Amino acid sequence: MRLLRSYREVQIIVLKNIVSVAQKNQAMFQAHQKSFYVHSNDSIQVKLLKLEILTILANEANISVLLREFQAYVLSHDKEFAAASINAIGRCASQIKEVADSCLSGLVNLMSKKDETIVAESVVVIKRLLQQNPAKNGHIIKKMAKMAEKVTVPMARASIIWLIGEYSDRISKIAVDHLPGIDEHVVVEKERGGPAAGVAGKRGRQRMAARPRRLARQRSAGRAGRAAGADLSGAAGRPV
Repeated sequence: MRLLRSYREVQIIVLKNIVSVAQKNQAMFQAHQKSFYVHSNDSIQVKLLKLEILTILANEANISVLLREFQAYVLSHDKEFAAASINAIGRCASQIKEVADSCLSGLVNLMSKKDETIVAESVVVIKRLLQQNPAKNGHIIKKMAKMAEKVTVPMARASIIWLIGEYSDRISKIAVDHLPGIDEHVVVEKERGGPAAGVAGKRGRQRMAARPRRLARQRSAGRAGRAAGADLSGAAGRPV
């Protein structure tokens, strides 16, 4: 590990090789975990490579320590590194189910930050995690829906709109309440260079518009079923 204290170019080459080896054999580097902690004077390339290695090394035994380290990285003035750290927290949540809930809660807390980069990356990562188990996290989807009109980053807004449309059956009241504001955002999306949000908004509205029709069909089918059941019951009581 002494090579990690060498010239920057040497550090990058060594770290890239460690990433490749660690993906196949994490145990080889577990004892050297602290060697990959990020320092403020590291270059952005070195920071990102160290972060990748720490994410690969994450397991049930060391995840608590690593999450505290990642949370500190999120506060970095380097926006690219802060965003990468948020993504690393999301990856750990996906890999280690025991900490998925705590990771998700931590990411939701980041949504209250004033930094748009942090909020945007948090929303995108949360969306990815919610897709894995939406039924369990309806309260988080509702909280994100309430934020829809305040988020100005196109990718983050697109993710929120997609969530509202995708899970409108679980958050129908909030989805409807916030739909006018979302429509307004979609109209100006082209000017902000974010077509993805326009697509997400269109799909979200389509899903919410289709929901009343689905419910009407279900109610109609239910009435028809009950009527048919009554006819059969009556027929069963009559001689053939």
